[in-house]
Amino acid sequence: MVQSAPAGPSLWGGGSAEREAGNVPTVEVRREIDASPEAIWRVVLGYESWPEWSPLFQLLRPEDPAQGLNGEWTLNGLIGRIPYTGRFRQTTHQPLETFAFASLRVSAPYDFIGQTVKLERAPTPTLTWRIDYTMSGGPGGWLIDRLLIRPGATTTVERQQAALWAILAST
Repeated sequence: MVQSAPAGPSLWGGGSAEREAGNVPTVEVRREIDASPEAIWRVVLGYESWPEWSPLFQLLRPEDPAQGLNGEWTLNGLIGRIPYTGRFRQTTHQPLETFAFASLRVSAPYDFIGQTVKLERAPTPTLTWRIDYTMSGGPGGWLIDRLLIRPGATTTVERQQAALWAILAST
């Protein structure tokens, strides 16, 4: 089962006053996955293969490969139809429950991108992937968001969840 939530207030964000107030666009997709929580988590944290199964990520390069996701990394990706390049850092990691990361710097038209993955275990494992983002100010940012990001962002995250499910189904 895939459930998509409309863009709305952020419940998981943090950082700027705008994010803390919950005034940021959000894309969220939930999907039940018939696999063990350990298998799901292994794929989610296997960042080396993110570009292979996720349309959100084209390149992920850790600054220090020995630190992997525990350090800073460069990430090139796509939300909707608008690409981004940025410097990211893990913000939360609770094994088999929550993994979150956020931009330290990100290319225009974005000011901030944060992603949170939550795994609910029972009765069937359910994975929720959430993206919070803010756009550059002014009507240009609003227009880009409404025309080029939001219409395709949920579909992109749904495709990502389907690809993740397919990987887990084949193992």
